[in-house]
Amino acid sequence: MEVENLLGKLKEYYKNNCKQLVFVNEKKLSDNNSCKMYFLDVLNAQELKNYKKLFQEYYVSYIRNRDILSVCKPLIEATTDSELSSALINEGKKIKERSIIYPDTDTRSEGIYGELFDDFYLNIVKDEPVMMSYSVRSGFNDPNPKGVDILGIRVINNDECEFIFSEAKFVQDIYSASDALYNDIVGTTTQIGHVTKEYINRYLYFALNKNHSLNFEDSDKIEIIKSKVLDINEMIINDNVEPVDAFNNLNIKIRFDFFAIYHDDNYDIEQRKRFFEKVANQFNTSIVTTGINNYDMEIIFIPTKNTSMDLKEGMKQWD
Repeated sequence: MEVENLLGKLKEYYKNNCKQLVFVNEKKLSDNNSCKMYFLDVLNAQELKNYKKLFQEYYVSYIRNRDILSVCKPLIEATTDSELSSALINEGKKIKERSIIYPDTDTRSEGIYGELFDDFYLNIVKDEPVMMSYSVRSGFNDPNPKGVDILGIRVINNDECEFIFSEAKFVQDIYSASDALYNDIVGTTTQIGHVTKEYINRYLYFALNKNHSLNFEDSDKIEIIKSKVLDINEMIINDNVEPVDAFNNLNIKIRFDFFAIYHDDNYDIEQRKRFFEKVANQFNTSIVTTGINNYDMEIIFIPTKNTSMDLKEGMKQWD
């Protein structure tokens, strides 16, 4: 089976069987549609099962290089949703046991939880294919600048591209979520702010030199993206132009996504408005200093009934 066919098969499965497990009941702020919330209104035990299923069944697609998936016989040979579900969980369990692929770390600080759900949100929920995820971002000796967790991309207006820089958090409460995303924007004593020209240039130098793992069913879109990346790199290499200036010269948009899952007992988006605004207002202030001409922003908050640690511990248990 060609990799495109298998990816299409997996994408259809995720849309039909996993999307509704977490990404339901979308609400947007009445005065800012860039701020949204999803809330799963089920009992705690069911919520735990839903998060575990989505995490463990998407794990293979998140960790594995997408080209390698094309040789995974259990996924190829699965003909029903039940068979594909079992194959995904079994293959994920193998990866987890071979910790050299993804080493076990402290659950409290492990970034995979927020990043995987963020990847799913972009790739499956919004159908905005991820350009660079774990499989192509990490390497044993490769420099990997801290910051942007997921790099997505989409083709707009037939032949233009929008890059998506997404930050992901899976934390204990809405205060931690809002504060952590705010700190990503402005920086801390040990980390440069991610919405600064210095950081964005540094990150783009890194990202534009990676071999990307795109999940597209439309080969024409892949060619548009490859062509656009070549145009950017040609300008950077031959004209000695910084990435931000290359993006401006080519009128390429960057959308900044701020994604967070956290424990909370208030699911009224209007009553949580100030936590969205803390991130949105700082972004609107900081983005001006970057010199980027074409940009957008989205904030995605997902409150849970279970605590973040309960959910993470549940997702770690491969039955």
